[in-house]
Amino acid sequence: MLNYFIRVLFLALFASTALAQDSVKQVRISVDIAKLIVNTSSNNKDVQFAVDALLKKDTYYTLEFGKGSSSVDNSLLNYATNNSFIKIGLDKSLLLPINNKDLDIAFVGFRFAASSVSRSEGYYKTSNSFWGVTNGVVPSASFFAPWFELLGGIKVDVLPSITAGWTLRWKFMLNHTQLSELPPAYIAGFGSANSATAFDFNFYIGYKLFCKSLRK
Repeated sequence: MLNYFIRVLFLALFASTALAQDSVKQVRISVDIAKLIVNTSSNNKDVQFAVDALLKKDTYYTLEFGKGSSSVDNSLLNYATNNSFIKIGLDKSLLLPINNKDLDIAFVGFRFAASSVSRSEGYYKTSNSFWGVTNGVVPSASFFAPWFELLGGIKVDVLPSITAGWTLRWKFMLNHTQLSELPPAYIAGFGSANSATAFDFNFYIGYKLFCKSLRK
């Protein structure tokens, strides 16, 4: 929990510094509501936030963070996982603004991401005709999981201070081999840990903390 508060403090510092710069046109905080909806019917639970600052009319500097948990609970296997993550990167608008207040964009971007992952002991049961039923335990473990993302999407204004948008992401885990023994069922911010690559979809609702004309 302490690490999470430190990240929130960093977020506040990031926003305060951005607001003080003349070159910054907008600062926005967003929440991924797609994940919140999926969480209602899944063993995977996570919450994801994003903060971005617009510079130079077409470049957004972005900080994303969140935390989550997952569980596997059946007659053959039982264990739980929790993690927190942070991402930094850039989004580049592909559209030219039609006026000094036009902040609707289609964009491409990238993220560098890292997560601290903890997995509980895993209890398993196997059976065969010769050995019969065997019960065992896989020791608990902690992992540092870094990955890289390529992404694209759309963000539009729906009200003067409210924005909405979606993002498609292609993610690449950089040290997946460490997760080979009983990998986490789900890593918040990345997805299933069974593969070194993952695709993801986000749908954000955002609020503008600060906004001014694009005119220099």
